[in-house]
Amino acid sequence: MNLPSKYSFIELNTELEKILNIIQDTNDNLCVLGAAGVGKSLTIQLLSDREFYNHNTIVCCPTGISAVNASTDNIKAQTIHSLFRLPPMSVIPVDHLKTHNDLEDLFVNLHTLIIDEISMVNSDLLTKIVYLLNQYRGGEPTRIIVFGDPSQLAPVVSTVEEQNYLDDIYGSRFFFHSEVFTSMRVVHLNKIYRQSDSGFKEILNRFRMDRATDKDYKVINGRVMDISEFGNNALYVALTNNTVNLINDRELQKNPNPFKVYHGEVSNFHPLPVPKDLYLKLDAQVMITANNKSVGYYNGLLGRIHKFNKDTIDVATEYGVFSIEPYKWSKYGHEYDKGSGEIKAYEIGYYKQFPIKVAYALTSHKTQGLTLDKMYLDLERGTFASGQLYTSLSRVRSLEGLGLARSIHKRDSKISSVIKKFYKKIEKTEKSVRST
Repeated sequence: MNLPSKYSFIELNTELEKILNIIQDTNDNLCVLGAAGVGKSLTIQLLSDREFYNHNTIVCCPTGISAVNASTDNIKAQTIHSLFRLPPMSVIPVDHLKTHNDLEDLFVNLHTLIIDEISMVNSDLLTKIVYLLNQYRGGEPTRIIVFGDPSQLAPVVSTVEEQNYLDDIYGSRFFFHSEVFTSMRVVHLNKIYRQSDSGFKEILNRFRMDRATDKDYKVINGRVMDISEFGNNALYVALTNNTVNLINDRELQKNPNPFKVYHGEVSNFHPLPVPKDLYLKLDAQVMITANNKSVGYYNGLLGRIHKFNKDTIDVATEYGVFSIEPYKWSKYGHEYDKGSGEIKAYEIGYYKQFPIKVAYALTSHKTQGLTLDKMYLDLERGTFASGQLYTSLSRVRSLEGLGLARSIHKRDSKISSVIKKFYKKIEKTEKSVRST
């Protein structure tokens, strides 16, 4: 397969090439599964580029943060609820949903809907998406391609009523219990790029599938140490906001330098990726929260405030000192342009601020999608959500970059029994196909 020259940096392994051929040569609905760091986001980038995939596409995500993280120069991601104008998660029956006349042109001319972070989309929401598409299109199918990893963060269900509703109607809250999943071809990306050490990759994958051995626990728990032994520029990752806020406040208070305050500009944009009133100090540990490939920094890079300039802030990292300029995050809508016959994104909100935040500590939930060089993980009193342990461990590039506040116990590795059954069913199906 020949990719456009601007993607010459992509390593076309067998699995990725197979998936890209399916995308280009068929109209199949796809579920692209893969562990953290296998290139799912890069595949979405290709799908969003008309030079590679010449169709009207929209990328949507379950949360505002995931939409911000998914957006790049050529990906203009929108939240699912915003795109379809859905009310918050509720027990509203699917056939009670309303369509909107002004959205008809958009969805009639949509060829492929791409859903990122599908693990956080519940079965009812996916069903409602397909129902509304069918209503707008008079039953003509829309191609749906979803990306994600069920072993990572699960759908959030706020009330017992909602959980009971999902269990009664679908059998579980997970997306693969929506009827539309039965029409999807399941494919896998297995080559991990985030970590380079094969032994560490294998350990992480066993934790991902809840198949970690006693030896795996011994290797990981060999990284238990006091944070003072771990060195500088490590991100402290905890499970609760209380712990994270306490650490960030304490470390800032220890810093004797005066505060410098930067005020952001916001219009119809929420949640904010960094505080509107950004309080910083010289030598404070911070995280850069935007990508700039031409300069060399990326979302998740840690460093320390080196200097406050007139229009920039210098951040010293292990890769050098970067002069960070104010950044504009955009919130997008989509519309059909009759003149060009294309679906185009347009800005419906924005936020301007320096892409920097104080980052001595961060919750595990907010690390999803990040790549970290050094992480000190504190599981506190124990994990409380399916996939939480694996999501945390898989952020870090290497075993040497991992520090643990306490030993990891088997009870910390929580993977829903529903997800385990899902993977077993997928494996059984694939074995059956290979044997025929």
